[in-house]
Amino acid sequence: MKSIPMSLAVFVFVAVLTAPLGAQENLGRRLVQTCKAEIETYCHDVKPGGGRILSCLHAHSDKLSESCAEVAKEAGEEVKLMGAAIAHVKENCSADLDQYCKGVAPGRGRLLKCLQDNDTGISHKCKDALKEIGLRE
Repeated sequence: MKSIPMSLAVFVFVAVLTAPLGAQENLGRRLVQTCKAEIETYCHDVKPGGGRILSCLHAHSDKLSESCAEVAKEAGEEVKLMGAAIAHVKENCSADLDQYCKGVAPGRGRLLKCLQDNDTGISHKCKDALKEIGLRE
């Protein structure tokens, strides 16, 4: 099995995060607010981003307050969903990204915009995959 191209991984991660942005931001804020004491105690030296804080909290799961553990579990489930979305889009849109978006730098929704700009040409398989994860109507 081929490994996922980094540009595709970044594309889907950003796209999935920005699709329901309000919900994602609220979950992140809730995690930081609810787990503030635990983050300061166990994860103070961890650089935020890339799921590192969540991983740190998971490593200290036996020491978390009930409310922090609950929000951390919810955030972990969201990360799993993003992983499934990445795998789904990888499986269904790789050829389209290679064909239409090869020179497009990932980030800030550029790859999603590229696919949208080439909507008439991208495969039905890719269109369906994007629709199934909520990135296309």
